[in-house]
Amino acid sequence: MVYRGEVMAIAIKVKGKIENGQLVLDQDIAPFPWEGEVEVQVMLKEPTSISFAEIDPSIKKSLEEAGIHTREQILELIREVKREMVIERFGEL
Repeated sequence: MVYRGEVMAIAIKVKGKIENGQLVLDQDIAPFPWEGEVEVQVMLKEPTSISFAEIDPSIKKSLEEAGIHTREQILELIREVKREMVIERFGEL
């Protein structure tokens, strides 16, 4: 629980899906403990089945020129960029 001034915030993690542009929560989670306004943060999870060979040729060429040849190297690059974004936003941790 987090208190923000006179507002109490409770984080509830639920799963759901987007159907026809609408957020639909899993039925096992509902009902929530109260009625009212909520703030929602959505994390999109994409399938990770794409192989390095399936990458757009121009992107693949750029990655190879930068010395990135495997899926693991791409994932490490993504992690590095995320770390840099966190540092830019929040400063050194």
